[in-house]
Amino acid sequence: FDPTTEPKEDQSEPDSDDEEQMLNKRARLEQITQERERTSTELHQMNYLNYIQRIAAIQHQQQQQQQLQLHQHMLQQAAETGNVQFIAQFAQQVQQHLVHLVQQGDKTAPEQQRLRQGLEVMQRYLAHARMVHERRGLLAQQQH
Repeated sequence: FDPTTEPKEDQSEPDSDDEEQMLNKRARLEQITQERERTSTELHQMNYLNYIQRIAAIQHQQQQQQQLQLHQHMLQQAAETGNVQFIAQFAQQVQQHLVHLVQQGDKTAPEQQRLRQGLEVMQRYLAHARMVHERRGLLAQQQH
């Protein structure tokens, strides 16, 4: 033993480096695990939102179909009873909506096409309603 030489460093330091590396590795693994869990949760949320959006789109489509059937029924009744005014007002509303869609551009093309077809059908209902209305008017005149 030589008292003039520096004492050797404690051998525990390399162990503390190893321990620090292990702690760093553990921390990194924990971070990776948390990121994976977060990513997994986000994927589940995205899938859930997509599912909800699909359900909403289907419900919207069903509502539109029901509304279309209701409108068709109302127009048929108006045509059968000779209610020209109802059909004319309804056609005017659809025409205004169509003008609004045309102003929005090509993105509404399918809806525009559907409304144009609806207007064509309404023209036939309108012609039928006028005929019924005139026939009733003639019958009323003949009865007086």
